[in-house]
Amino acid sequence: MIFWLLPLLLALAVAAILVAAWRLPGGGSLAMRLTVLGLWAFGKPAADFQRYKASLLHRSYPPDARLPKSLRALCHVTEESVDGQRVVTLAPRRGGGIRHILYWHGGSYVSALVAPQWEIVRKLIEATGATVTVPLYLLSPEYGHEPAFAVAETLFRRALAAGPAGNILLAGDSAGANFALGQTVRLRDQGLPMPGHVVLFSPWLDLTLSNPEARKIEPSDPILAVDALRQCGQWWVRGADPLNPVFSPLYAELEGLPPITLVQGTRDLFLPDSRTFVGKAEAAGLDLRYLEYPGAFHVFVAATWTPESRDAFARLAQRLPAEPA
Repeated sequence: MIFWLLPLLLALAVAAILVAAWRLPGGGSLAMRLTVLGLWAFGKPAADFQRYKASLLHRSYPPDARLPKSLRALCHVTEESVDGQRVVTLAPRRGGGIRHILYWHGGSYVSALVAPQWEIVRKLIEATGATVTVPLYLLSPEYGHEPAFAVAETLFRRALAAGPAGNILLAGDSAGANFALGQTVRLRDQGLPMPGHVVLFSPWLDLTLSNPEARKIEPSDPILAVDALRQCGQWWVRGADPLNPVFSPLYAELEGLPPITLVQGTRDLFLPDSRTFVGKAEAAGLDLRYLEYPGAFHVFVAATWTPESRDAFARLAQRLPAEPA
């Protein structure tokens, strides 16, 4: 008799999940809401700050996610060591253009690249036809920013030697977006040519998270925690001023920077700083396209099954159409 009840119980469980998803405040598609529920079910490891800090200080150095077979099928893949750090370059096997993206992965500067970030790389290649280079830079707390700065300069100068600066794009998610924009500020201040475009997914724009609005959003953010991020920022700068625009580009002068596309969700404690940056960009006359998605979580573009992620990449493809080789 119980076997006849199983389909009914399953249907009721699915209905309960769907109702719970629709009752989530903040908006978003059903797929987005269900994904957020899944993230909450998984838990927010950084919410317990002391435990999170201790786990990082006593860990074994984390490995990066393996490159998926689908990307190897899509691209010619080369791996090398540059300035003592692993660098992976993916060139489309068919339909590639002249652009070259330097992509910096996020993870609060303490986490290795994870599998969903390879999905972001894949979608970037499909949207733009670009070759993408992914530096798997050395992480905090074991290392500070210096090794990543070194490999960034080497890779950018090498890309410059291969073609015009306008063909180069800097991109990243979260801390990687912080690095991509900070690197752009460094290049401008050094008098070097500007990349053709900068793509920022859910960028960490102020390492100190000084805007009190971040605390207000924190309870609805299923991933990020303010105290943990501040600690990670301190490890990264290694005693340098975290408000230096290279580390916190929210405070940078924006004149002379290249066009920027910034993608942001509202269920993300980085939202207030993104909106502040957009206001500064508009005042400075910067060519910036801002895409904000209600109910979307931090780096939601990695959830490629959601309509919001698909829309973000479609809009990026419109702004940066694939070019012939």
